[in-house]
Amino acid sequence: MSDKEALGPPTKSALHNEEWHPNIVVGVDFGMTHTGVAYSYGPEWPPPKTIQRWPGKLPGELANKVPTCITYGSDSKSISHWGFQCDIDNSEAETKEFFKLHLAPQYARDGGPSLTEAQKWFQDYIRCIYRHVVSYFETTIPQFVMQRVEFIFSVPTTWKDVRMVEEIRRLLMQVIDARNPNHRACIGLTEAEAAAVYAGNEHYGVGHRFHTKNQV
Repeated sequence: MSDKEALGPPTKSALHNEEWHPNIVVGVDFGMTHTGVAYSYGPEWPPPKTIQRWPGKLPGELANKVPTCITYGSDSKSISHWGFQCDIDNSEAETKEFFKLHLAPQYARDGGPSLTEAQKWFQDYIRCIYRHVVSYFETTIPQFVMQRVEFIFSVPTTWKDVRMVEEIRRLLMQVIDARNPNHRACIGLTEAEAAAVYAGNEHYGVGHRFHTKNQV
């Protein structure tokens, strides 16, 4: 069954329910070098599907993750390329990568980019991811414009400062929530928790049992 057949149009109760519930949940694993995106949809919520088609790859080429990098034009403001489109070996191109490191306020700058610069690159990159995901859904899901979509982002386990996590949430909301009232961004599991869930899904299925020993 295709995504179109499984999801279908949102029900009237979902559209008029004052309590917001998503029809589609998108998980975004924003990584230092690569970023992965997977999604599931109601009402049955099948196992997440990974988005494998990205700009810069041939139609038949699949990739579970896209490079976390972005290239700016000569004005240093407009985005010219992102992900697989970036030419990392081109020393003349203004390509930004590894900026996840610089999002932490306590990170030693040592002449590197400022926190403000890192936040701008982060928002621009997430905006590219968001636009691609929306474009993908527009061609695979009927009446996507009416669907409620929740984007869940993981955060590094080392980001223990609540203020920093809230700042990242604010940056994400500016990119996603402000563009479409039916789309929302939130921060979910830490990377360690997400890895544990992934490992559990990979190695354990229905019928598996976990045995524990009682401790005195």
